[in-house]
Amino acid sequence: MRLRPLWALIPILLAFTIPATADAQIPGLRIGLGGGPAFPLSDLAGETATGVHLRGSVGLEIPLIPLGVRGDVLWQRYPADTNGNFTGLAGLLNATLRLPIPVVRPYLIGGVGFVDYSDPEVPNELPGQPIDEPAEDGTNFAFAAGAGLEIRILRIGGFVEARYMDWGRHRAIPLTIGITF
Repeated sequence: MRLRPLWALIPILLAFTIPATADAQIPGLRIGLGGGPAFPLSDLAGETATGVHLRGSVGLEIPLIPLGVRGDVLWQRYPADTNGNFTGLAGLLNATLRLPIPVVRPYLIGGVGFVDYSDPEVPNELPGQPIDEPAEDGTNFAFAAGAGLEIRILRIGGFVEARYMDWGRHRAIPLTIGITF
């Protein structure tokens, strides 16, 4: 078993170590947790079915300016058509552009990072034959772009977000539903 890079866990660890009162010391600090379905595209769609994902994020919104930054950790799992599961662990650094509306806030997001993935073994078409392609593991550069909508009342909010993610020959659209505080 191969160990996943620990760098991708940094935003989640920060989310749990920063006290709830941190907003008083760091205005604009946002922590988010979410998950939902993940829809594979291109080569990934040919190998897997619709999967699931979980996401943790730590962001900083700049007061009075519609720009912000956000770090995300994204875990994805897609059931393979043959055997096993395709899994991926991503770490992304994003820029956000939001409309400065008090309660309902649409936003755009785009970022870059890395995805560490594990592709299951792909067996030969004929039963009893040796496996043609061994399991594929790797780390690829990734980029993502999308849009979301956050509804915030005081410090707590709910959001829905869709992003196009591309890492090498794999592409997907994770649809995230979650909370921010």
